[in-house]
Amino acid sequence: MQTSNPRPKIVVTRDIGPATMPLLFEKQSSYEIVLWPEDRPCGREWLLENAKGAAALIILVTDKIDAKLLDIAGPQLVVVSTVSVGYEHVDVKELAKRNIKLGYTPDVLTDAVADVSIMLALMAGRLAREAMAVVNEGRWPNFNWAPFLFCGPQLSATKSSPKRTAGFIGFGRIAHATLARLIPFGFTHCVYASSPSSKPTPERDDILAKDLRLQSIQRVDLDTVASESDVVFVLTPGGAQTKDLINETFLRKMKKTSVLVNAGRGPVVDSDALAKALKEGWIWGAGLDVVAGEPKIYADHPLVKEPRCVILPHIGSATLETRVDMANLGVNNALAALAGTEMPAERRMATRSQHASNTSDAWNYLSAVRSQFHDRPEVYQCFLYVFRDLQEGRISMRTTVDVVTVLFHRLPNLLAGFNRFLPAEYRIPVPDMVSSADPTAVAANGEETNLDPLCYILAVKAEFKDQPEVYGHFIDIMMQIYALVLYWLTARTPGAAAGI
Repeated sequence: MQTSNPRPKIVVTRDIGPATMPLLFEKQSSYEIVLWPEDRPCGREWLLENAKGAAALIILVTDKIDAKLLDIAGPQLVVVSTVSVGYEHVDVKELAKRNIKLGYTPDVLTDAVADVSIMLALMAGRLAREAMAVVNEGRWPNFNWAPFLFCGPQLSATKSSPKRTAGFIGFGRIAHATLARLIPFGFTHCVYASSPSSKPTPERDDILAKDLRLQSIQRVDLDTVASESDVVFVLTPGGAQTKDLINETFLRKMKKTSVLVNAGRGPVVDSDALAKALKEGWIWGAGLDVVAGEPKIYADHPLVKEPRCVILPHIGSATLETRVDMANLGVNNALAALAGTEMPAERRMATRSQHASNTSDAWNYLSAVRSQFHDRPEVYQCFLYVFRDLQEGRISMRTTVDVVTVLFHRLPNLLAGFNRFLPAEYRIPVPDMVSSADPTAVAANGEETNLDPLCYILAVKAEFKDQPEVYGHFIDIMMQIYALVLYWLTARTPGAAAGI
């Protein structure tokens, strides 16, 4: 008697909530669901044992995926889906060697982290930790009131102090969202510092300043960010290049009434230098959602002992909505990979053989992009900037395509032309036949015409000659598409863009 093949096994390393687990349980007729049963991080030995024969692993940041585990899992493993934006806990090179797909959850926590950044700025500036301690420790009934008791610098602008400057270390999507939240507080100026490997993009900054009604947005050096900012938001990626970027030298240049907020990566800020700055009054206060060495931050940590340092246990994405969205995306990534359909958010990687064969073409492509934009160097620099963001996992292809679809929903010629820059599986359905004589067209059979990218961009510019802000928005999106194409060709390791 012939028996049917066993159901593919999906291993889930944590219960990821009542809104998401039914997505898996309703698939039990097709898949075997193996769930870590305890409400704590998954045990390593349990994961090693249950990964054997798995087709998919749905994991969290506490789960290490390395060569040992992948060897134990076996060749039938199709996908590792992490419910996180970062994937430092996953050995991506080992996945690439085995042609195992990697799912992750970008584009879902921008607003949540921006909200926490503003909260930390308010709490640190208004001495919330010191004031709450008076209540929590039962000292309020006997506390002597004074005119300036618990007073701190006001985040919002006032008649007597109408200028407010926000400073950013790193100026990606979370920084943009944080800056937008500062506008109702009356902020007037923005300065930011970015990687030295990318040049300034003044055109983009001018468009953003106009949209937000700021007097100016300027890319400057670290010293200027330190000296001019009322609040400095650290939102840059981690890594060797940014370790201890906020050090004693930087902190000594900050205003005595300024606040430092870190909602990016803990190691970017030198904890000992910050503790010294707070103790000696170089700055007013600090709000931290991340700390170097976390979670091993105990009561005797020098920053914990500083009353003007507000520390949260890395809860930037901890909203019900964001965590549900992350969990759903993690599950849907795994199910799509097993079904052989497009994953909503796949971190694409090339195998070593693909990398070797495509690297030359990729650099030729980069040269072609540079050539096409020889008279628009700021566009080429924006391309490099977004390419770096892609390497750091903050760009979603699907989100970009959705934005363009809405932006050009009544312009089939522009939609068809935009398809020139997309892999086949991402091309946007165009409702009407487009004339092959149109310089922004693709053939009816889906084959690409000899489209010059610069011609297409000029066509978009002409279409929106009375709406320059729409054209500027389109240029930003176009650069993200270029970045994705180049990344797929090279699969270069993080930091490679610095050598361009």
